[in-house]
Amino acid sequence: MNTTKSGLKFSIIAAILYFGALQSPLIPILVLGYLIMTESNESVGKLVSQAVTVLLLVWLVDGGYDLISAFVIFLNSIVGNGYLHMPYALTNFVSVVLDAVLFIFGVLALTGRYAGISLGTIEKAVQKVQQNVKQSDGDKGDTKQ
Repeated sequence: MNTTKSGLKFSIIAAILYFGALQSPLIPILVLGYLIMTESNESVGKLVSQAVTVLLLVWLVDGGYDLISAFVIFLNSIVGNGYLHMPYALTNFVSVVLDAVLFIFGVLALTGRYAGISLGTIEKAVQKVQQNVKQSDGDKGDTKQ
């Protein structure tokens, strides 16, 4: 299992990122900053890129929903109280789904798969893309008129 210079396993750090995001966005930002500043290993780069992708997607969905909610409140202030509102069940559903996503990725991180993607899967995908690029480069030379 890969470890950092401080001796922590990458899976533990990834779990801290995702479980910490359930509490506050400051926790994963600080942990990611620490990793970027202190570690130079390629595995850390993969961990950081996967964590940043997942966290940004979750935070963008949450921010988009908050923006829509603020717009509805603004319209409600123009139209009058009681006409427009965000359904309470929808607000709770979005919150639960986003927390569930972070929790699932945290559990997957504890199993060593970081963001739910094993390193072998990433390497296979990269190899397939490289093979497709080589094949498409070979096809371009055959289309002379």
